[in-house]
Amino acid sequence: MAVGATATSAYAFETAQAQVITNPASKTITVGSSFTVKAIDKTEANHQAALGTPTITWASSKTSVATVTSAGKVTAFTNSGVTYKVVSDRSVYVQRISSSSKRKASTLSIRASVPYKGRGYTVIGIKSKALKGTRARTLKVCTTSLTKARVKGSLSGSRVRTVYAYPSVKSTYRSCFVKSNSGRSVSVRGF
Repeated sequence: MAVGATATSAYAFETAQAQVITNPASKTITVGSSFTVKAIDKTEANHQAALGTPTITWASSKTSVATVTSAGKVTAFTNSGVTYKVVSDRSVYVQRISSSSKRKASTLSIRASVPYKGRGYTVIGIKSKALKGTRARTLKVCTTSLTKARVKGSLSGSRVRTVYAYPSVKSTYRSCFVKSNSGRSVSVRGF
């Protein structure tokens, strides 16, 4: 997985690309760890004098493994056999079911929130194909924060037939978990 940075600065309707290097240039991390990358603008003196301070934009080349914040913090995060993608300061998506025992289970549960390093993260989405290859026929969704856009393609490649949800969101989830949106026709029932 690589983390990259791009620096751009606009001046008089022109955009200049700065020469940016990262420190560290590369690093291997394990799930559950994080580190912060620093950007070094090799042309900083000339660039700032001519065009002003550049804006650094961070990106991960493999977001299924790790994410990078706007400050350059890279995080890989797995909890109880499920890999999560951090999408904001306190929110996550289910990225994939990562443990073999969970992949073989007949029922899977999507938690409302997950702890990581003393902080609680609210589960707000399920990424496309997150359940692909799992054997589960039943999905228990304990979060009430899902939307149609946040579950697009989530059941593609899965065997899920029934989704259980809290009564307060059951009707909303019926429109979310339709084949044209989630990738599979399922029955949505209340707990």
